[in-house]
Amino acid sequence: MPSQSELRGRSMLVRRLDMIEIECIARSYLAGSGVIQYRSTGSVCGISLPPGLAEGSRLPTPIFTPKKKITTGPSEPVTYAEMETTISPDFAMKLKGLTLAVLERARRICEPRGILVADTKLEFGLAQDGQLVLADELLTPDSSRFWNVENWNPGGKQASFGKQPLLDWLVAVDWDMTYPRSGDPRRIS
Repeated sequence: MPSQSELRGRSMLVRRLDMIEIECIARSYLAGSGVIQYRSTGSVCGISLPPGLAEGSRLPTPIFTPKKKITTGPSEPVTYAEMETTISPDFAMKLKGLTLAVLERARRICEPRGILVADTKLEFGLAQDGQLVLADELLTPDSSRFWNVENWNPGGKQASFGKQPLLDWLVAVDWDMTYPRSGDPRRIS
């Protein structure tokens, strides 16, 4: 068994949570799946946006765009009203407020340093005592889109400090995007 000093700085204490089946996404810019929805409907997760926005455009105000987790494949966009039917309206309002507050704080920290926070995703869970807990990473290149303010140029894909180049490649390649989940007999161990 490693000693406490050997584990210091490279370990963390975790606890089991009852995960909330909603991914909480806040967007400052039109990017990712938001672009596809906007081009199709003029809205993102039921939120109407002004006409004429291009990929990479800054939104008039940040928006909250939840997604419902599903057991196979990527999460599905839902409207805020649909989210309220999945969880209570009061709880939905709390998650929306927390998510938008995190995005706003990140923007205040990053933008003066030359980094735009296009969007971010938060995941929450409930502890056994009912306490709401942030259950995943916060503001990492995996959970957020970060762009260099000097290179920002609405009208197409933005150079990203995150995982977006890999996601773009995966979408361009012709392959079966379903993947085995935990407990799936096809899962590679």
